[in-house]
Amino acid sequence: GDHRDLHSFPTRRSSDLMAKALESGETDIAVGSRPTQTAAQVHVIGQQEMAVVAPVGHRFAEMTEVPIQAFADEAFVHYDPANAMAAWIDQFTAFHKVVLKPAVRTRSPRTAAHLAAAGLGVAIVPVSALAPRPIGVVRRLRPVVKGDVVAIVATPSDTLVRAFIGDLQRRGVPSWSWSGTTESLTHMSAPLRGQVANF
Repeated sequence: GDHRDLHSFPTRRSSDLMAKALESGETDIAVGSRPTQTAAQVHVIGQQEMAVVAPVGHRFAEMTEVPIQAFADEAFVHYDPANAMAAWIDQFTAFHKVVLKPAVRTRSPRTAAHLAAAGLGVAIVPVSALAPRPIGVVRRLRPVVKGDVVAIVATPSDTLVRAFIGDLQRRGVPSWSWSGTTESLTHMSAPLRGQVANF
């Protein structure tokens, strides 16, 4: 059959843009955060947590978890205003009455992680942006924030699409192992449940 390209839209892209790409016929499958609305079929692949990245030697290195209030005194690696991550972080910090001090902006969570590790500020990134692991300090954000990673499907009856979704669900999404001082990036196949904020 006539198959369009498969596209993965990382968290840095607006989830609503990926839903529009499906509806317009530009793609068969989009993978990213949950859109605000879509008529397409949505499959939860898993959940990912937000993490904090800072340069080596930063005061965050002495913490096992970084409270959101600690960002008030820090230069911050923020996201481009057109990026969905920028809006989410602005809402999240406003809810917690934290005013950020943006030092630099980027469109990419992976770039934000590396800029923070290089000393241009501190950053909040999804754990999927930590591969490859930046040379820097990575800590858990408090409160813990997790969000669904979904696959949005235009044609759920397509055999190739069903196989791809099944493979995504088996493999899961990147997860950060927070045990002790040895952090590592792993894959987790099952969605997480619990008392956490969602993005």
